[in-house]
Amino acid sequence: MKLIEELRRIPPPVALQILLAHGVLLVASLHGGLPYIVLQGLLAFELVLLNLATVPFYPERGIARHLFDLVKLSALLAFLLLFVCISYAIVSSGEHADPITTTLARWHGLQPASIAWAAGYIVVSLALSLLQALTSPEPRLAWMNNTLAAGGSTFVAMLFMVFVGFFGARPIAAALEYVGAPTDPDALLISLMVGLRFFTALVAATISKGEVAQMARNPYVDGPG
Repeated sequence: MKLIEELRRIPPPVALQILLAHGVLLVASLHGGLPYIVLQGLLAFELVLLNLATVPFYPERGIARHLFDLVKLSALLAFLLLFVCISYAIVSSGEHADPITTTLARWHGLQPASIAWAAGYIVVSLALSLLQALTSPEPRLAWMNNTLAAGGSTFVAMLFMVFVGFFGARPIAAALEYVGAPTDPDALLISLMVGLRFFTALVAATISKGEVAQMARNPYVDGPG
């Protein structure tokens, strides 16, 4: 397959860097104390901020179109999070579980400080990336390489995770229970999400420098202006 061939061409140092980054992400996510649905909510929050932070790089697009982009993204993320909650309820409590009750139960008892620290980290990280890109010789290219491509990988992973949550996670959990090795649904779903994020990051790494430069000039489907 062409994709497999492209993945094999990724330079080993790049692949190792992606692997280590996602290994750290997995460990931090599993030991951070936040449930899967909360982490997905934080990722959605990060993507919304990323959309806002991209505005200064494409002023010719106009405020109205940027605002419409934000509304579209927010609506799509809300739709994805709805299915995240439903799939989480199915994996954790069975097919007849109430998604609302299950979601609220996972939020109950969470320390606001934990969420605040995670959200603060996202804000600071994006702010530093924004500052670095704005002060680089090629701001759009730097923003694409360092931040926008990663955001795209996250979004695609979240999208795929809806299907994996429904059709993959539950059978895996059932199989583990059958062999006497029940697993925490949060740990299972977080592991699958990080695995998908790792795969989408590898796919993004196969994009040529020329294609990246072209996307940096115009990352919008309907054009930059």
